[in-house]
Amino acid sequence: MIGAVAGCGRVAFEPVTDGALAAVDAPVDETRCTWSAPVAIAELNTPASEAEPALSPDGAVLVFTSDRLGDDDLFVSVRQDDGWTAPSVVASLQSGADDQGPAWSADGTQLYFTSYRSGPLRVYASSYDGGTFGPPVLVPGLESLTEVTSPTVRRDDREMFYSSRVPPSAIERATRASPTDAWTPRGPVPELVASRDRGYPGLSPTGHVLYFEQTEPGVGFHIARVARSTLDEPFGAPERVTEIAGGRNDGDPEVSADGTQLLLSSDRARAGDYDLYLATRTCP
Repeated sequence: MIGAVAGCGRVAFEPVTDGALAAVDAPVDETRCTWSAPVAIAELNTPASEAEPALSPDGAVLVFTSDRLGDDDLFVSVRQDDGWTAPSVVASLQSGADDQGPAWSADGTQLYFTSYRSGPLRVYASSYDGGTFGPPVLVPGLESLTEVTSPTVRRDDREMFYSSRVPPSAIERATRASPTDAWTPRGPVPELVASRDRGYPGLSPTGHVLYFEQTEPGVGFHIARVARSTLDEPFGAPERVTEIAGGRNDGDPEVSADGTQLLLSSDRARAGDYDLYLATRTCP
């Protein structure tokens, strides 16, 4: 987030055409849908800061960043009945340096995240087999990127957005021709470049709507979004997601694979203490 510390199955998605994506996300009808007021995910929150939630494609596993052990570490919790199990640190990914910004690959077999383990903040990936996270490796094609965090991936696994930490924070993009190719960095998203900080993106499953943090000088930061009619067009003008507003700082938006849930972090309960929240989407 800007200015802050920040036994499961898998779903394998078939390649998705732009038309099929549009049927799921329907960005043109975005104004018809609303998010509920966010509710704290009580079983995951502590007096430490919890942030950057990443929900697996099947909705069964939640990975997030917490500083409850001192450094930023990745924690994991598994959905159980109507709640979540007690979080545990992902020991195989601990490095002694800050590890942040988790995000799942489209098929749930990899966890992307960023880490200072080799110096500058870089993008890593860890394999996931339904219960165990494998050794992290630098993401092919993105090895040269530094000081970027919070990747988010489109459901066809061919487009990624992430946040640059070089002031002012900006949203950058990478693409690839297929899920087995290396990524190619494309630089900042031109229509989102601004004098204010924008970052920590969360892409809707189809790729038509991008949620992100945006600072308001002297106020804090909030969640905004932009939409595009097709995947080849630029995004439109940003708008604040007003229905979830409620704190001085709301950020780290993450949309579930089915598009019905929005996870976020906020210090609305206690200034400077970030907790995880969940909003649900309803459409007429």
